[in-house]
Amino acid sequence: MFVYYISSIDILKKCGIINIQNKMEGGNGMKLLTKVLTVLLCASMGVGTVQCLSGVDCRQDKKVDVIYSYCTTQSKYYSTENADEFEESISEEDGVNIIYRLDYEPYDDGIRSQITHETDFSTVESLLASARHESKRYHSEKKATFIESMGIMNDASDYDIIMDSYSPFLVISFDTFSLYEENYDKFIENAVYSDEVKEIFVESSREVENTATIASTSPNYSIADALIDIEATSQTYTGDGIKVGIMEAGGVAFNSSHSELNGVQIYTIDGQTTVSSHAVNVTRLLCGNNGVARGIDAAYIYYVPTTSESVPAMEWFLENNCNIINLSMGVSSQLKQYGWFSGYMDYHVRYNHISVVAAAGNYGSNGISPPGTGYNVITVANVDANWQLNASSSYGTDSSLDLRKPTVAAPGTSIVIGGENIGSGTSYSAPIVSGVIAKLMQQYPALKILPEAVIAILAVSAENVSGHDISGWDPHVGAGLINYENAQEAANNYATFALANDQLGVVRFSTDFTTSINRELRVVAVWLAPSLTYNENFTASSNRHTDFDLYLDAPNSSVSASLGSSNIEFIKIYNSLYRTLTAKIKQAAAKPSGIDDYGAIAWFA
Repeated sequence: MFVYYISSIDILKKCGIINIQNKMEGGNGMKLLTKVLTVLLCASMGVGTVQCLSGVDCRQDKKVDVIYSYCTTQSKYYSTENADEFEESISEEDGVNIIYRLDYEPYDDGIRSQITHETDFSTVESLLASARHESKRYHSEKKATFIESMGIMNDASDYDIIMDSYSPFLVISFDTFSLYEENYDKFIENAVYSDEVKEIFVESSREVENTATIASTSPNYSIADALIDIEATSQTYTGDGIKVGIMEAGGVAFNSSHSELNGVQIYTIDGQTTVSSHAVNVTRLLCGNNGVARGIDAAYIYYVPTTSESVPAMEWFLENNCNIINLSMGVSSQLKQYGWFSGYMDYHVRYNHISVVAAAGNYGSNGISPPGTGYNVITVANVDANWQLNASSSYGTDSSLDLRKPTVAAPGTSIVIGGENIGSGTSYSAPIVSGVIAKLMQQYPALKILPEAVIAILAVSAENVSGHDISGWDPHVGAGLINYENAQEAANNYATFALANDQLGVVRFSTDFTTSINRELRVVAVWLAPSLTYNENFTASSNRHTDFDLYLDAPNSSVSASLGSSNIEFIKIYNSLYRTLTAKIKQAAAKPSGIDDYGAIAWFA
């Protein structure tokens, strides 16, 4: 038998004998300075195996790592696997959230296979209602099992449980860092060894911000002119039968908040009574009397001051059968990054059939703010009356993410509605896109079940933006300026796919179509990411989505290809020869384990 003196924190924690913490006063309050390590006598039973002393509860290797996120005083965001680094960055009074993503199979309802382009409104509504009912039952049962196994109490005085019943995400919220420390063993130490947990994030409570009211010297841009420019003046379709959820960082809006909201069915939750001019203006643009979609069924507005509050907001939206979520807000301390907030939105788009529209942010080259960094999120840039990008409109994401962002652009500079200049910002661009989607969903009800098709249709039907060469995917304006009439036509020109199994290097799906010649032709393929956030190299996207390539072929010849590694592929050519073409996707890399791919290919000339 060999005797070792072990000082590894991980091994000591595994053996359950770290039980002393020294603290001292300093900096912004009580900080964890060091841990007193106890010498452990172990016997080596073979390479890589450690056996604990008799009577000590030894656990197997950790099942999941913990990602700690914090923000410096300069509002710079960091992620780390070092708990001490996180603890040293915040004060005793700072709130802390633990976000679990539980490890169980997603609920996959299969309703995509039950619809066609022509599926009527009532059938779509019935399918969605049934799917969401089963999703709620499934996730509620899974979470109840986890809560019981962890000994989590719903009525605890030192923490709050924040969760929705439609996803594997669950938040434990502490008002202060001290309360988090007191509960560390219960919520972190136990969880990292649990087979029920896939990902754990610990973050200091992070506020979200509105993304509008940016000063601008650009010419006024009336909403009437904006609707002309994006060809959305027609009120044949008004969003009737569509429900929209609106997350707002500053407050809510009511019918009485503005005359343009008279007649709009607006709902808020009890206790949220603070009116925000930002919320009022976003709602006016989306569905007010002078807005884009003037006949929606209802707008559900939820005040979301911090990222964790997005969880009960999403629960409420799904309970009320919302089809679109508008987020004219973002997290400025997390620019360019993915994180759990974006992953959370990606999950709901993929599995709960909801289109999420987010403002890109007003931080220019500093980067796009979450949740606009979500793979499945429609991220919107801001252009002015001359179809030029507003200098404040955010662009750029971490290069390792392989994101095509923004998705599209929309008017958002010096917006005038009802004779009032309400300012500028991507906050005002996003609801214009949400309104267009509402009109499309009324006309084409199947789109309520197919958020992947919504993304493809908006991107393929967009128009070029002044100063930006959209020959591939522009890093500032994405696919370009949205166009409602083009999108109406493109909504007749798409095909969806659902791909299981792993067939590397093989054409997985193809669709033939006819088109006009001597015109610009666009083809877009979109497939939904499964929203995993973390893997062993921390920022890489290799476990977030399958890599497909898009090919455009004519009979007996190859025309063009898009060989990127994002979940969106884009081809734009001038087609002077071919009336019949084939769009196909080939699997370029191995699938992340255990996922099916849901996607759509759309074309427009």
